[in-house]
Amino acid sequence: QSIEVSFYNLGMLQKGHANGSLVGISNLIGPLLFTLTFSYFIAESRAIKIPGASFFLAGAILALALLMVFVFVSPDKKDMHIIK
Repeated sequence: QSIEVSFYNLGMLQKGHANGSLVGISNLIGPLLFTLTFSYFIAESRAIKIPGASFFLAGAILALALLMVFVFVSPDKKDMHIIK
């Protein structure tokens, strides 16, 4: 999995640095978020345990990202360049 950064005014090196930073941040936040979600929903104090809550959260985040693409990215601004 990777996060693609496509800013028109950045060079390849800056895009690489930005992409690396975003991946590093996501590698810190992701495991913490999903582990906390899992532990919260399987706790002994919970009347109903939902061990798959992390997967529901992942689906909700994916749906939100898809919605953001449809709302904020217009067809004429999509970066369709292929680096050869």
